[in-house]
Amino acid sequence: PLDEIALLKADDPKSLITLVFITIPPGEPHRSTANLAAPICINPTNRTGKQVILHHSRYSHQEPLFLGAVKE
Repeated sequence: PLDEIALLKADDPKSLITLVFITIPPGEPHRSTANLAAPICINPTNRTGKQVILHHSRYSHQEPLFLGAVKE
């Protein structure tokens, strides 16, 4: 969201670094998921960051990383 990007004082949203949390279940790495509903955005220029919660995202907080993996 643009208001979140404004908080990071980014001149260009493309300059932000985007990270996501990955969950790897013990002994079942094929069932790994990523939290795409709340990525972490970092402005490397001023060294600020924020977890951005995407309320109307089509992505889940438990998106499978591998094809064929089943969401629970």
